[in-house]
Amino acid sequence: MFVGDAGETEASRPSHRRGLEWNQHYVATPWLLFDLEFATSRARYTDVSPDGDRTSGSLNRVLSFGATMRDAGAWSGSCQLRHFDPRLLVEDNRIGSALTTLAYLRGGYRFSKRTSLTLDIFNLFDQQASDIDYDPSVCKASAPTASTTSTSIPWNAVRSG
Repeated sequence: MFVGDAGETEASRPSHRRGLEWNQHYVATPWLLFDLEFATSRARYTDVSPDGDRTSGSLNRVLSFGATMRDAGAWSGSCQLRHFDPRLLVEDNRIGSALTTLAYLRGGYRFSKRTSLTLDIFNLFDQQASDIDYDPSVCKASAPTASTTSTSIPWNAVRSG
């Protein structure tokens, strides 16, 4: 399991994952490309535990759409929209993160074969999203509170369908 605070993986309970990923790339013109990516997965622990069978931190769905302009003279650019469904924060499916949708924009100009200038704007619409979400019950007293490190909300409040 990936431990975000430590930036490493560590051994965890045995699990099984199934998923589907679809990537579609379309070249509309020699200078305009579109891409669409969709991934869905189901991750569960395979052993029996009173904690539950859900794999915390796993994503159920990710959707990404982008457009890229290239070889249009000296100019280039791209934009991308990425959507992440809520992530489970605990194995018993009680708490999940908020969903996240972010947009990115890139523009560039090539002065010569060796010199170019590129500007990237991340989080284009200034969405309030967390990089790491925590289950508030596991935060230590000395650590920042869940309200400052997470957008944790009851899982039922963000579940769709």
